[in-house]
Amino acid sequence: MIGRRAVILGLLIGCAARLAAQGGTDTRTPAGTHTRRVPDTSSVVRGFVRDSGGRALDSIEVFVITSGRSTHTDDAGRYTLANLIEGPMELRARRVGWKPADTTLVLSARSDVAVNFTLGAHVAALDTVRVTAKVECAPRAIAGFTCRRKAGLGVYRDSTEIAALHPEHIADMLEGIPGLRRRGSNVEADTRWRCLSVLVDGHPMTRIERGWYDSRWWMQNVVAVEFYEDADTAPEWYKIFAAGGDIGPHQDARCSLIVFWLRGSR
Repeated sequence: MIGRRAVILGLLIGCAARLAAQGGTDTRTPAGTHTRRVPDTSSVVRGFVRDSGGRALDSIEVFVITSGRSTHTDDAGRYTLANLIEGPMELRARRVGWKPADTTLVLSARSDVAVNFTLGAHVAALDTVRVTAKVECAPRAIAGFTCRRKAGLGVYRDSTEIAALHPEHIADMLEGIPGLRRRGSNVEADTRWRCLSVLVDGHPMTRIERGWYDSRWWMQNVVAVEFYEDADTAPEWYKIFAAGGDIGPHQDARCSLIVFWLRGSR
């Protein structure tokens, strides 16, 4: 009897060790049926930002376009971005007066990656972000998503980045975005006003779209998503949908805004 218990204990320890070696958590139902692999969020990216002459640049913003996480370089040009989600991501380094630099990479679970940037020479004009409000990015076409992503004022995830999260619900698809917090299978705003507006293909959801929201069909047909923490950071066309006039007396509220793009969007 004791020997049998020892064998069972050994098997359990072995299973736990194999699970710990995986990138994320493999959640299962009591019956042992696989549900969803939870992505790891403990990866780190660090490095230096210098100019073309090799001099360290301080106060450079380095941010993750796919999650919105950001930081700034110190006097030595060093930066560190922690608690990043595994999978594909796009990084950008920028500061007014310098040409921004972008790079893409794929983070594995619990990784610590060095990424250095070299910014181009001083430019007289501001970089792309300065003219964001003036750029005519199509508000109701998927091409507008790509256009706004280049400006980088919000959080942007395309189909590849969404698929890497293995989403089964809306909350999975938006995992790791600052300004949002999980509430069951959905999300809610984690900002001052706690209000959240949702658009589909650039317009408020129709009754039919609401019926499909968070369904299996929805998960399979969302090809891109963008998020703006409040109306002040949203593109001009979307500001009217992020205003807080529908939450009572707080007419000056600035709601968070999510825009989903579905397969077949023009």
